[in-house]
Amino acid sequence: MHYGLNVRETKQLAYQYAIKNDIKIPENWKKSETAETEWFYLFLNCTKLSIRMPEATSLSRKTSFNRTNVDTFFKNLDSVQKRYKFSDDCIYNIDETALSTVHKPAKVVAGKGVKQVGQVTSAERGTLVTMIGCINALGNSIPPFLIFPCVHFCSHMLKGAPTGTKGDANPSGWINTEIFLKWFDYFVQYGHHSQYHPLLLIMDNHKSHISIELMNKAKESNVVLLTLPPHCSHKLQPLDRSVFGPLKKFYSSACNSWLKVHPNTPKTIYNISENLGIAYARAFTSKNIQNGFKAAGIFPYDPYDFSDVDFLCSYVSDQPIPANISYQPVCPYQPVCPYQPVCPAVFLNRFKKQFLSV
Repeated sequence: MHYGLNVRETKQLAYQYAIKNDIKIPENWKKSETAETEWFYLFLNCTKLSIRMPEATSLSRKTSFNRTNVDTFFKNLDSVQKRYKFSDDCIYNIDETALSTVHKPAKVVAGKGVKQVGQVTSAERGTLVTMIGCINALGNSIPPFLIFPCVHFCSHMLKGAPTGTKGDANPSGWINTEIFLKWFDYFVQYGHHSQYHPLLLIMDNHKSHISIELMNKAKESNVVLLTLPPHCSHKLQPLDRSVFGPLKKFYSSACNSWLKVHPNTPKTIYNISENLGIAYARAFTSKNIQNGFKAAGIFPYDPYDFSDVDFLCSYVSDQPIPANISYQPVCPYQPVCPYQPVCPAVFLNRFKKQFLSV
């Protein structure tokens, strides 16, 4: 449920359990009111438990990944699949990830008892370059699209990148609507669409992905757009499930090797393409890509891939509405649409600026 116990809390829980059930325990447990560390590791050896580093999960993701949102997505996916009969080579997924000039150091071998072990990086804080990745359910990928944090794009920035890589520039280094439209034209060239061969593009609902221009282009190109529920990409995005993780790992390894060859040279955005070229081939494999679509339940189509255990976090966050609370609005509110329910939250948000101006 994303609220795990650390070692100290586990030992305290063991002590409380022993006291509650009148289990005989050593005297030093009673003095410290906790189990011993030696007992804890013996306990791990006797069970299928292990100490794991948890992945940070935001509150938005915790609450948004619920049964209702997931069921709605799979109903939409089933609807377009029945209508267009997409084969595995026509189902695409697109997402962005950031590549930094400062990589995350990997574990190294060091002497026992050494508390501080250093690993060289280019700087304290890095500069980010956005990479747009696109894969299909057959296990193939479209060459990446890189967005560099500068005003003008130059072709030499792609030196060493995977064959067919394209690029553009944006001072922030992030994607925007204009760049995404350029990428979409690039995607259509590789997708081999036709009147009798439509494509399905699954993506998140970032504001840069949703525009009138994109919808018109998709209609002209015979591309069906399907967006994921908000804050659910960590479970429903094939790229996030099994591709971007290995990519970051292999990219860090490539950066580390590059710094060993260039020990006195700080890494810049002009060296990212070279390191990406090494990592991309190892991460974007057919096996990883197909596993991502399978883990997300998209292909093969499996709307029941997620069990109640996967939704426990959203169940914990659900709070019942108190029955004894009555709300009296400050002034009468008339819904704009006759079918729109009167909601205090909408009322307050809608009239907030008016109250402030008074």
